[in-house]
Amino acid sequence: MTYPISDIYQSIQGEGVNVGIPMIFLRLQGCLVGCAFCLHGSVDVHLSDGSRKKVKEVSLGDRLLCYDETLAVLSETVVMGIQCREVEPEGFWRVVTDDLNNHNVTCTPDHEFFTSRGWVRADSLIVGEDVVYNVYNVSDFDFVNWRMRNANPMKDFSVVGRVVRSGPLPKKAYHVVKKDHRVFDLSCSPHHNFFANTLLVHNCDTKETWSLDSANHRLTIREARGKNPLFSTQLARHVAEYIQELFPVLEWVEITGGEPADYDLSHLVRELHTQGKKVSIETSGTALGHLRSRADWIVVSPKTHSPFKAFLDESLMGADEIKYVVGKEQDVLDLKTLLDRASAAEVLSQETVICLQPMSQSRKATDLCIQAVQENGWRLSAQLHKYLGLP
Repeated sequence: MTYPISDIYQSIQGEGVNVGIPMIFLRLQGCLVGCAFCLHGSVDVHLSDGSRKKVKEVSLGDRLLCYDETLAVLSETVVMGIQCREVEPEGFWRVVTDDLNNHNVTCTPDHEFFTSRGWVRADSLIVGEDVVYNVYNVSDFDFVNWRMRNANPMKDFSVVGRVVRSGPLPKKAYHVVKKDHRVFDLSCSPHHNFFANTLLVHNCDTKETWSLDSANHRLTIREARGKNPLFSTQLARHVAEYIQELFPVLEWVEITGGEPADYDLSHLVRELHTQGKKVSIETSGTALGHLRSRADWIVVSPKTHSPFKAFLDESLMGADEIKYVVGKEQDVLDLKTLLDRASAAEVLSQETVICLQPMSQSRKATDLCIQAVQENGWRLSAQLHKYLGLP
């Protein structure tokens, strides 16, 4: 069987139960989960040099102004992928602030904004709550960084707060103002957020691995490796041999994506075992290609709000670990509901380890995760590799 290979690289496992183990990461191309949060093409994004671009005009390699949630300072992130699609005219929401400086964003309802509650979807914003924005809208990046370190408004929402009105953008108003139904999202690294019309918004961190466009296909792994959105379709045996040749000493391989469980992974796991490797799989739980794989470790990281593919409770069968990303209190409640439902359906083992991972390493999400793991006997997944500056 063949598999579309996007990237192969080595790093330290920074998440979940196996944190600290040196691993080879095998990233497969293709994902139908559709974490679809997108911005209308007319929305401005802020570059790190202080200039602006329409999101539809952004190019790969552009450097955007972002927020480092670990250090609580403004920082810089690089555009690694760009996705464009069309939505129905009534599929837009407009987030409007109470000032007159164009702090308004038109987006899909699931696009997330950084608020005093953490990361919140546009359609879940509460009228009157605080949303983070770039209070120092100047071009001198060093000066902005200095101000953020010494008088950081992110730490005091009474300084940065803007009252928000959110709701469906009326179809009639949309047709009056917008004729273009295209929406865009940017994949950025190392930070997965950026400023849109001065408001801080989130993005998908692996969206460049979604597409299987034939124009991006290459004949060899070497041509495609690490050059998103390029990929190379290869036999399982060739992939395993290539990995053993590159990394003969490392014992563990983690298969990730994209969504690796969109493929029957049993052939790939068998060939990696033949090369003496142990195999971990991470899946979003929206496909079942991992169930018969006989992998040594299976991580299910549920995407329970995908607009395109539903989470499958049966994906938890045989799971060694559930890694759940938490940005707000409702996420913890959603996880408890999922666990109760899976336990009642007898698809969840009592031996499965539950790990909570703070969204984007934010302080608020981290505190929420610490409280939840202490109250429920779960574990904390702190993304060690990001603190170490590793991929």
